[in-house]
Amino acid sequence: MDADEMSEGEAISEWEMPDLEANYAQKERDYYRAKMAKVGTVIICPWCGKRLIKRTYQHKFCSTTHKDRYHNTINPEKQARARCFNSRRR
Repeated sequence: MDADEMSEGEAISEWEMPDLEANYAQKERDYYRAKMAKVGTVIICPWCGKRLIKRTYQHKFCSTTHKDRYHNTINPEKQARARCFNSRRR
């Protein structure tokens, strides 16, 4: 099927949606590498790919926001819980 045969919504979703399974697998690999790295070494933020120096043994992300987004995306039960809390805020 080429772009002329798709509806506008299908074309947008195909171009904007990366291969999520491969993306999640890469994020999980980056998380494991950051988790296993020694303090003082360069790690990669599993969410955004930014390079940073691991300052403490539990340091894995460049920010708290990226830590929360990672865990809410990778773990479906946490994602459902996050949706529940977000709906209460509104």
